[in-house]
Amino acid sequence: MPNDILIKSAQIGFSFHCILTRFYPAFFLPLSEHICRIYNAAAYERKVKLMAKQTVALEVLSYHATAPEEEVQQIMARAIPEAEEVKLNTWEFDDLPLSDMETIQCTLRIFVDTGISSSFKIPFDVLCRWALSVKKNYRPVLYHNWRHAFNVVQTMFCIITVGGLKAYFTDLDILALLTACISHDLDHRGTNNAFQTKSNTALAQLYGTSVLEKHHFNHCVMILQSPGNNIFGALNAEEYRHAIKMVEHNIISTDLALYFKKRDSFKQLVAYPDTDWSSGPAKELLSGMLMTACDLGAITKPWDIQQQVADLVAQEFFEQGDLEQQKFGAPTAPMFDRSKYPELPKMQVGFIDFICTPLYKALVDKFPGLAPLMDGSQSNRTNWHLLSEGKGDHLISPQLAVKIKDFPPGV
Repeated sequence: MPNDILIKSAQIGFSFHCILTRFYPAFFLPLSEHICRIYNAAAYERKVKLMAKQTVALEVLSYHATAPEEEVQQIMARAIPEAEEVKLNTWEFDDLPLSDMETIQCTLRIFVDTGISSSFKIPFDVLCRWALSVKKNYRPVLYHNWRHAFNVVQTMFCIITVGGLKAYFTDLDILALLTACISHDLDHRGTNNAFQTKSNTALAQLYGTSVLEKHHFNHCVMILQSPGNNIFGALNAEEYRHAIKMVEHNIISTDLALYFKKRDSFKQLVAYPDTDWSSGPAKELLSGMLMTACDLGAITKPWDIQQQVADLVAQEFFEQGDLEQQKFGAPTAPMFDRSKYPELPKMQVGFIDFICTPLYKALVDKFPGLAPLMDGSQSNRTNWHLLSEGKGDHLISPQLAVKIKDFPPGV
């Protein structure tokens, strides 16, 4: 039946019901009340069934989101390498030679060396299962995958330890920072917020703003609530509320749109000599800026690593651009246009100047221990600038040279 006929029928039925209850109240009012009770009971039953379906769906999702028990046992049986063995506690750390299982071991080392696993009495099997489950819930996209998340948490590890910022955070804050870092891109689909919004995806309809970041956070909570994955299990109620609130704040802070809104406020706090970075809004803002600093951390790595990562980011962007070409008729920006690959060096310079340098400079002005972040990004900027001017043919790898058509293969 068409919708307009349904609506008209309902209107006629309601009018008829009003007439009958007005002129024959003794009979029709009790009947009306009985019908309402039946309707309410049916509505309640539907609601109960819907909640049951949601519970079952969450149980199924949690089961499939959790790492297989054999993997947990395998990782528990392995010795965790010392941080110095793999240079985990250095700004120059390179994950590329490591296997996925070795990155899990390094993740465990981070929780051990920061004292977080002992401070909050996290059972070793729970920590292993959670780390493996987080890895499992990253999709195999080109860049925003498990390896990126692992590098983000490794950079935060350096900031807290080598960089000296542990003094400004409680153990609970550090637990929230590490959890947020490793979870901040969970279930990333290889497309950005603008694409989600323009495509009117289910995620965009659900969240509205900071679409992916809110999804990443909710996915993070889902894993924590899955059996055997709750690394927050020893927290009391107040600690748990604070930790979850900070994890949410930290993950949402990786939305660059929010970074741009808050950057000036952060600079003002940096310029004020009496800012207390260990409490209140200043600490929250610092946490958010550190999340962004870690998220962008690949730009600070040694040049050999930076080249490879820049190529991965570009290729993921181009895949989004291909989707935009199919859906909208053209890529939405040059960085998503595959034909613009020769302009990668120029785009990298702009990225460093507009996004990275202001953040790293502000951080180093207040926290000198973070100078390697600024130094690394500026060193890479020098190389990208030379390439953009056609003067850096000796810098570029043969693999990248083939893709940047301005440079002959085999350089």
